[in-house]
Amino acid sequence: MKDTNSKERLKEVALLFLRLGATAFGGAAAYIAIMQQETVRKRGWLDDQKFLDMLGISNLIPGPTATEMALYIGLEQAGWLGYLSAGLLFIVPGMLITIAIAWAYVRYASLPVVHMNIALNPTCSTQAAVLQSNACGATRIPGSFSISRSIVDFFNFYLPVPNL
Repeated sequence: MKDTNSKERLKEVALLFLRLGATAFGGAAAYIAIMQQETVRKRGWLDDQKFLDMLGISNLIPGPTATEMALYIGLEQAGWLGYLSAGLLFIVPGMLITIAIAWAYVRYASLPVVHMNIALNPTCSTQAAVLQSNACGATRIPGSFSISRSIVDFFNFYLPVPNL
């Protein structure tokens, strides 16, 4: 019985951190807000005090706070296999996405539309991060402002930018 429960918990940890690693893009504050939403409020794996204690410890240790939180949550929930799977599945998707974007930029940077909208106008990715963290309650920016700004940025993508 315990073995089945631990396999299910490992699977749940792996799927959570794969989803976080593949879909959440932003700084540590956005990741940590999503982790708190998922592990404290939705799943009940941790209480608020335990989460804040883990966050405090992660802030004291040199290195990326969100990654340390993912590792510690994986260890707490599924042992050493949870530690390894949470760490790998949290880090590798973002790394692969970044490599793909870097490759595409190097390959297609000479095209004016690519250079204009990726190098000179990174607001689309910024807005995606703001919307994601806003959905988890991490920011105080009103949702209507974030959404309207994203719509404006979307249409700016298709409008020509004057040469400076």
